[in-house]
Amino acid sequence: MAKASYCMKNVYRAKWCAKHGLPLMAKAFMKLNAMLCGCHIDYKANIPLHTGLSHSGHGVVINGACEIGENVIIGHGVTIGNRMPGHGGHPVIEDGVYIGSGAYVGGGILIGKGARIGAHAVVIKDVPAGCTAVGNPARIIFNNKISG
Repeated sequence: MAKASYCMKNVYRAKWCAKHGLPLMAKAFMKLNAMLCGCHIDYKANIPLHTGLSHSGHGVVINGACEIGENVIIGHGVTIGNRMPGHGGHPVIEDGVYIGSGAYVGGGILIGKGARIGAHAVVIKDVPAGCTAVGNPARIIFNNKISG
C-alpha cells in the first residue's frame, strides 16, 4: 500500500470537515489543494486515501460522483468525471486499475478490475477487467483475461 499523498490527505480533511458541519473549512482544503498541488479532487468522491497519484496529483480532476476502488494509480493530468451535464452517470473504477497521464475517463462507464488506460486515452465506453485501452476514442488493444 502506498503512503497517502499530501493531496489525498487534504481531500480526507475536507471530507471530515464537511461531515462535521464545517463546509467553509472543507472548501479551504480544496482551495489549498488547487494552489499547492494544482488539482481538484472533490471530497464527495468515493476514493480511498491510499490512491496512487503521480507527481502529487498535479492536474488531476476527479468529479464528486466518481467511485474509485483500492490500489488505483492515477497519472498526472487525468480527468475523471461526467461527460456532460444530463448525459447520465459517473465512472466507476474497480480495484487495481492504472490510468496513464493525461487520460480522460468520462460518463456512466465501468473500468474493470486490473484494467490499464494508456496515456492521453479518451475513455467513454466500458473497459473490461484485465484489458488495456488506448487512443482517442479508446479501444481495447490487449486482453489479459484468464479464461477459466
